[in-house]
Amino acid sequence: MMSTTEDKLAGPAARNETAAVQPGAGGLPPPAGSEGKESDPSAPIDREFTVEARSQRQQIISRFFHNKLAMTGLIGFFILLLFGFLGPLVYTVNYVTLNAGAQSVGPGTNQGGRVYPLGSDAIGRDLLAGLMLGIQRSALVVIIAVVLSLSLGLLVGALAGYFGSWIDNVLMRIVDLILTIPLLVVLVIVASNFENAKTAVGVALILGLFGWLDLSRIVRSQFLSLKEREFVEAAHALGASNWRIITRHLIPNSLGTIIVWTTLAAAAAILAEATLTFLGFGVGPEDTSLGRLISDGVQAASTRPWLFYFPGLLFLLIVLAINLIGDGIRDAFDPSNKRVRA
Repeated sequence: MMSTTEDKLAGPAARNETAAVQPGAGGLPPPAGSEGKESDPSAPIDREFTVEARSQRQQIISRFFHNKLAMTGLIGFFILLLFGFLGPLVYTVNYVTLNAGAQSVGPGTNQGGRVYPLGSDAIGRDLLAGLMLGIQRSALVVIIAVVLSLSLGLLVGALAGYFGSWIDNVLMRIVDLILTIPLLVVLVIVASNFENAKTAVGVALILGLFGWLDLSRIVRSQFLSLKEREFVEAAHALGASNWRIITRHLIPNSLGTIIVWTTLAAAAAILAEATLTFLGFGVGPEDTSLGRLISDGVQAASTRPWLFYFPGLLFLLIVLAINLIGDGIRDAFDPSNKRVRA
């Protein structure tokens, strides 16, 4: 009687636990070696499901391509590049060609049998053609500036972080000395003393020569933490040279930080070029860029707004797209991001 009362008080939970203990009753698995002895042909066949292992590179790529903002920036950036580099193949108007009969015409105006989709400037140059050429020049500035800054920053940061000692002290003190002076002041002083800097290539060289300072400090800090790791000690024990350890082990393990810096430096280079040009120390009137078009359009913003707003909007879209790509790459390389998407 007591056991019957206890069973009633225990309820279905206790009875389920009792049934779960019995082998084959939905609880513990049957004993080893019992497979095939009393198998039911009508029972469903258990299948083993496995998850395919993915490398770190595959996970990074997957996280990046599943980032909606990053993909929006990437697609927008490629559309702008196609507009700048393939657009002239469709819209064959030369920007340097002057039309005295179409000075300061508004967007969509048909002047002399020719339509100006985005209008023209004060000397009759087509603004749409100027935007395409401006994207090309700005892309040239970014490529030269980023490649030069990346090379110098990697070299200085790798030497300081890997070898340490007096090499680290000398290089970092030089970097600290230059960083005490505002970068814009340095760029203005250098650009004002070199007449060849009035071109897109000249501005890019100046930006590249003074844009590596923060990267050198980043690379140095990465190398200081990585050179004490076990894989570096193992490479030393196997007789690997310093150059091989730096290029094959340390730089690849710092690649995420370097790529993020590269995207941010690209946006900073465009902004710096536009700032220098607006101040009169960047690209001169004989050449063009998005910064040059914006600088020329500011003076006519109230009377001919298309000369300012169209280049300004294009400039804003490029910088925004690059920043979105940089944020997406940073999130993809973030080791704390444990979300793995299929």
